[in-house]
Amino acid sequence: MTATAMTAAAMTSGHLARRLRRFWRSPKGYLLIMLVALAAVAGPGEGLSRVGPAILGAALAAALLDVGLTLLTRRVWIVPDGAILSGLIVALVLSPREPWYVPPAAGALAILSKHLFRNPWAPRAHVFNPAAVALLGSIVLFNSGQSWWGALPALPLPALLALLTAGYIVVDRINKFRQALTFLGMYFGLFTFASFMTMGGTARLAEVFRVPFVNAALFFALVMLTDPPTSPNHEQEQVYFGVVVAGVSVAAFFLLQGLAFLPMGLLIGNAWLAWRRARGRDRAPACPGEQSAAAAPIDDPGARPTADAAWPATRGASHDASATARTPNGLLVQEPMEGDM
Repeated sequence: MTATAMTAAAMTSGHLARRLRRFWRSPKGYLLIMLVALAAVAGPGEGLSRVGPAILGAALAAALLDVGLTLLTRRVWIVPDGAILSGLIVALVLSPREPWYVPPAAGALAILSKHLFRNPWAPRAHVFNPAAVALLGSIVLFNSGQSWWGALPALPLPALLALLTAGYIVVDRINKFRQALTFLGMYFGLFTFASFMTMGGTARLAEVFRVPFVNAALFFALVMLTDPPTSPNHEQEQVYFGVVVAGVSVAAFFLLQGLAFLPMGLLIGNAWLAWRRARGRDRAPACPGEQSAAAAPIDDPGARPTADAAWPATRGASHDASATARTPNGLLVQEPMEGDM
């Protein structure tokens, strides 16, 4: 090997190492570690022969479709880290006893929704949480069950503390505590009020305060609700968003069976947020040269974001936040630091 080739190989390996370090320091890196850890803890109890193919199928289908659609529409090569996260979330929620084709189909549905439902004022930003679309769509298309086994409902109390600890680390990295706590407070508060109004509540209402509903609510609030592209950054908007999602989820609980009320509440909350942003955009006066805090770039991807600032290193940051380079055949190669969940 010539000296030039050795130098080029060293530079390439060094660049790859830096990119990997940046990824593992990002919220997406923390979330990936959390989801893999939850699958490793809960998987043996559910049966590795069931959950293994489901996880691989959902993540692989989502990743391949995301790469293909992005290459087709934008001629950009991406590392589909966000798609892999969406596939993992879907697999951790769906019942492991579903037919083999349901997890891959749900993972593909998540990515289709991401590419189809775009914000009109930001064509590369999606409106709906992909995992929520996939979970609700799998119920409609396949009548699938949702056990939320990745939230550790089959394990004793210390496992629930582990879920809270892992979720705390992820939410802390994206500064969404206000949103998660508002949702949980409103969610359990409304159900408590409903119990008093019905003089103790029905048997189904009482289940909300038991396993697996409590585990599902915590996993939902810490992992799905806080998805950066489909949830607000501003602290006041985080409160509004948490209230809306909780209110709709509680209302849907009385109308729907199973745990579909949580994805339903999130999707309606996503639609409300998109409407609110569009309404605010229409009312805002034009200020040439003025850049909002949410649009301002952050030079240090390892820095802690403020509540009013977007973070390109988050698990759902826009594809525009990453660096690109053009290959000899005219295609763009994108950094793996971003990707939508």
